[in-house]
Amino acid sequence: MNIAIAIIVAMVARAQSLNCYKCQDANLKSGVENTCTKYSVQQCAAGKDVCASRATTFYEGSKFSYMKSYQCMTTADESSELDECMGFKSEFEDALDDLKAYACAIEKCNDDLCNGLIVPGSGFTPVPNHGYEIKILNGPASGYFLTANDERNGHSRWVHTELNDQSARWEIILTQHNGQDCFNIKSKSGATAGIGKMLVVHSDKQSNGDARALVHRTPHGNGDDECWIIETVTVVGGVGYRFKKSQGRSRDTYLVSRIQRESGSYWVDVTSDMSAPICYKMGSNF
Repeated sequence: MNIAIAIIVAMVARAQSLNCYKCQDANLKSGVENTCTKYSVQQCAAGKDVCASRATTFYEGSKFSYMKSYQCMTTADESSELDECMGFKSEFEDALDDLKAYACAIEKCNDDLCNGLIVPGSGFTPVPNHGYEIKILNGPASGYFLTANDERNGHSRWVHTELNDQSARWEIILTQHNGQDCFNIKSKSGATAGIGKMLVVHSDKQSNGDARALVHRTPHGNGDDECWIIETVTVVGGVGYRFKKSQGRSRDTYLVSRIQRESGSYWVDVTSDMSAPICYKMGSNF
């Protein structure tokens, strides 16, 4: 077969067999709805050449809210999809008295099941007493490792990501608080002063609205400040994770690393900005 024809045949077959997640995920003041599971897969019709996720984000007063749809899409449809999303703004303004910062965004990719599905309820089961390396997968600190070797005071240490320090280990502990499952994330190695301290969030806000992460002597407050959810998300080459504050201070915000601290190091904060680099990988000996 002519090589050019073979390439065209392969491209057509690839386009017809592309599989994408198809479902909806919403977190609003009125409630949470998520139809996404690992089985929410659609074989794309001919001509649908990318997997996509369309996010509508806004504030309802002080609460960050979002709606996200996952689907097959044609590359040329991006502009019309964004126009359609922005067209709903007036309806939201009529329905919500305190709507602010309404925005739309589309992310698209070309591989099977690459459109960033978050699996509700977490697909992560921690190994008891295990020390995990935690590495960020996107943004300016991509490839950097989570560590806590910067002293704040006798009870706590600042958390940041380091490019050249892979020694930090973190224990992930499944627990319950206020009747809800959550994870505690405990510093397991590094400076003696940091060992055994729990990942929490500082009360002060940065100029961009994010709050700084730290490890603190446990218990911190009544324990809800130590509660996190670990969301599983598909990434190129496998699985990634998002660390979401589930109770207490800075609830419903995500762990992020994007503000440079010094050369080879970035601060770790929590943010409600879903476009921020909030995807991590956990394991040993990357």
